[in-house]
Amino acid sequence: MVGAQGVHARQRPLPARARRAVATPIRVVLGTLLAATSLASLACERSTPPPNVVLISIDCLSQRQLKQAWSLGGAPSLARLAKDSLVFHRGYAHAPWTTPSHMSILTGLYPSQHGRDIPYGLMIRFNDGEDRVPLFRTLPERLGASGFETVAFVGLGPISAEFGLGQGFSLYHESGRNNPEESDLPETQARIREWFDRRQQKPFLLFFHTYELHHPLAQARRPFRRALDYVDDNVGSFLSRLRKRGLYDSSLIILTGDHGSRMIRKEQKCCVHGAGHYEENLRVPFLVKLPAPGPTGPRDLLVRHVDILPTVLDLVGLPAESYDGPGSSILSRLARGATEKAAFSYSEADGRCWSRRAVVEERYKYIYTPQDPWHRLLRHSPLFFDDLCRRHPACGEVPREELYDLKVDPFEETNLLKSPLAKEAEVALERLRIRLGMEMNLPVAYRRRLTRGSPRETDESVREALRALGYIE
Repeated sequence: MVGAQGVHARQRPLPARARRAVATPIRVVLGTLLAATSLASLACERSTPPPNVVLISIDCLSQRQLKQAWSLGGAPSLARLAKDSLVFHRGYAHAPWTTPSHMSILTGLYPSQHGRDIPYGLMIRFNDGEDRVPLFRTLPERLGASGFETVAFVGLGPISAEFGLGQGFSLYHESGRNNPEESDLPETQARIREWFDRRQQKPFLLFFHTYELHHPLAQARRPFRRALDYVDDNVGSFLSRLRKRGLYDSSLIILTGDHGSRMIRKEQKCCVHGAGHYEENLRVPFLVKLPAPGPTGPRDLLVRHVDILPTVLDLVGLPAESYDGPGSSILSRLARGATEKAAFSYSEADGRCWSRRAVVEERYKYIYTPQDPWHRLLRHSPLFFDDLCRRHPACGEVPREELYDLKVDPFEETNLLKSPLAKEAEVALERLRIRLGMEMNLPVAYRRRLTRGSPRETDESVREALRALGYIE
């Protein structure tokens, strides 16, 4: 529980059976979805090979930004994909910065479970964190062991294979931005075309990522809307390539962002790029295009990055007994018409400023900032509390606890704990304090080495990319 003394370190974790993802066979999922949604197109069983899986991550794209672009008639390719997809308006990341957020997508684990919960400075200084040995299996490892070809085409930067993101991929290509376009997309598109020309004729997992929207934007594509149109054109070209090869309809395509950026209404709170657990940081696009014919349209279900791995396993028909993470299959929850497994989302792993944690449910969000001597000491370290934090007055001091009513205060401008609470908010506060303590104390999936060597230098090409993206000076 969190109270005057904060989160107790020995909070009892959830039982394993309450955390285990549902592993319903695909024909059961489809049949149940039929009964739940009256979509006759999902009635038949699959006699064909499992669907291809495409993950698309647009770095620094928040749900607000995409919704705003659509309202102005922008991002037509993403809008077309949305028409073919389940569109979840309440999709959440588990960290406000790139590395831990993407690792949660690929593992179905929280940052503190997969070990990428360290801030920028420490990650770069200690390279790939050799004191943390992964004991988990990533999504590409699971699919690769079942006969999938697993490939990734990503931008060079904080999701470099140096930091562990390449685990399980047979091909992990990292595209630089040192070109006239100042973009990773031309190289990424060229490499994808080459791969399609020589790919093996078997199911594949393809991970497509770009830093195109990352601050600072390329000079030629400022302001943000122009940059988003450029991304939209490139995603559209990629999806057209799938259509021309007859792969689009039969594929599972999931599109999301890793975190938000370019925050608005942030003056009164420590909400910056890479730090803060507000809706602007964590609420991201979440589109799920199922193999046709499949259900489409908007959904109110709260979904999270940790749900992606069990959802993919569910759809391709792979058992998930070895997955014991906090995620659950979105398809199984939709089929049951149930939300109890994920009526909340948990986040942690700030990249800078403060080491905060948060839990959000349908209406309320609770943010907790440890202020014990260790965390206050860390707050004075330039490896954690950097110049961006120092330039933002609200980051100088932050409350130990924050509670927001998202129904009436979607931009989290009024901390309810500054005034006496209404009865409903008081009940919600206690419930969220307990939930936060439970999630903070789930078992981790990595172990520490008994001995630790000297820090290894990060590859200079990666360091150059990190400088260009604003992570280091």
